[in-house]
Amino acid sequence: MTRTQAALSFAPSLLAGVIGWGFLPAGAWETGWPWGLAVLTGLVVGVAIIAVEGWALAYVRGLRRLAAQTRTMLRRMPLTTWQLILLTSLGAVAEEVLFRGVLLPAIGLVPQALLFGVLHPSFDRRTRIYPVIAFIMGLVFGALSLTGGGLWAAATAHALVNLAAVVQARR
Repeated sequence: MTRTQAALSFAPSLLAGVIGWGFLPAGAWETGWPWGLAVLTGLVVGVAIIAVEGWALAYVRGLRRLAAQTRTMLRRMPLTTWQLILLTSLGAVAEEVLFRGVLLPAIGLVPQALLFGVLHPSFDRRTRIYPVIAFIMGLVFGALSLTGGGLWAAATAHALVNLAAVVQARR
């Protein structure tokens, strides 16, 4: 895998953001909370997701397999850790723009979460749990956005979860 191929593996997420940006309603980045509270809440939710994931790894075999596959994929990418952090963070923000910024107000919490899950497929029968996890994350990020944290809180939580995967893989 070349550096270009590795970077292009993030293209679907980044494309989601480009598409979403074109349809993003005015004021989508505004929050019902002060900006700092929205970001702090996103950090707290992100840490909680990481903690629950750590707990679930002990009980869900498909999740352990998925985590191992993710670590292997991230380790094999010929990108620096900083490049991976940048790409996974941008990908998280891009997905939040489309799913929580555009689709959530247009089609609602559950439908956008279902679509988020469907667009995170697993082609390995042993890790079919991935779309289910993505669906749950879509619900969590959507609820975070709807409760007043807006895109800032959801994007912060999503980016932190992605960051944890990169850091864990590169340790």
